Amino acid sequence: MASVPSLRHPLHPELPDGAPVPPPPRDRHREARLGVPAWAPFAAALAALIGMTIVQFLVVAAIAGGGGDVDSLSTNDEFSIVMTAVFDLLLVGCSVALVWRLTGRPTPEKFALRPAPWLKALGWIVGTYIVVSIASSLVAVLFGKPREQDLVTDLRGETAPLVLAAFALMTCVLAPLAEEFFFRGFLFRTLAERFGLVWGVAIAGAIFGLVHWPGGSLESVMVLAVLGAMLCLMAYYTSSLLPCIIMHASFNSLAFGATKELPWWGYVLVLVGSVMTTLAFSLLAMRLGRRTAAGLAPA
Repeated sequence: MASVPSLRHPLHPELPDGAPVPPPPRDRHREARLGVPAWAPFAAALAALIGMTIVQFLVVAAIAGGGGDVDSLSTNDEFSIVMTAVFDLLLVGCSVALVWRLTGRPTPEKFALRPAPWLKALGWIVGTYIVVSIASSLVAVLFGKPREQDLVTDLRGETAPLVLAAFALMTCVLAPLAEEFFFRGFLFRTLAERFGLVWGVAIAGAIFGLVHWPGGSLESVMVLAVLGAMLCLMAYYTSSLLPCIIMHASFNSLAFGATKELPWWGYVLVLVGSVMTTLAFSLLAMRLGRRTAAGLAPA
């Protein structure tokens, strides 16, 4: 009696006929493409700048109308902190609003707000610190030690506890959240989608360095451009913004501690506090974003 040959799936010969075909491997870079034109991040930044200018004009007008000293605002740390916070919040809000307008429904994944493979993320964070340290040393050897940024000078001379707390919140919490959301979650992802990974890393990294030029130096711009490029690569290869936020928060926290010459427990307090706070805000944004997207989904 002749044996009956076993039937095989025509497209997947390793499977018997009729067996379910396994889904293709996930490509997390293509799952939540932003799908916006290259000009979108720049339009969002311009809208945030215009919005901050309007807010600043209204605040100055209100102070002048109340008989306050308007001339002293240019050197007032509290005013600078408030305006910086306004700009950061507007930067995030305008980015989300523009993506919403262009694509219909922004989800956290569109901005790479998703869980990360933590072992890979840790490796990228350590590697980024090493690369930035080498870049900083090379810049110092070739061009001299970078001039301190005005922000560092202002922070070093500040002694009021409330103002120092505001500085810490701005530099160690708000800046990592807003800047990573915009530069890595929006600008880099848009440029990488439109022009490829190499150009996305180069352009977004250079812009990140250049926006820190006012009040700084060209040497600082070069080091920060390297940091920006490494953060772009981190976002790409971990498929997540969370490691970038943690890296940025820890980087700024260590700089804050060095500027104020904190004791070791001060370093730990600022570092742990900033990392845990930014991570908590990120996870909350992911949760609320998914709920909002689900609530807006058509029935």
